[in-house]
Amino acid sequence: MNAVVNLFRVECDHREANTSMQWTSDVYDGLRLRTRLDARILVAILWR
Repeated sequence: MNAVVNLFRVECDHREANTSMQWTSDVYDGLRLRTRLDARILVAILWR
């Protein structure tokens, strides 16, 4: 019984870590996209 509980706990921890990593990469992609957009706007303003 104890082994099953431990296995379940490890699986949950692993899943949480994966979700966290996915979330971080999504946020990073969002920031990178936004930075690119801001850079474009800045270039457009400067080149006017």
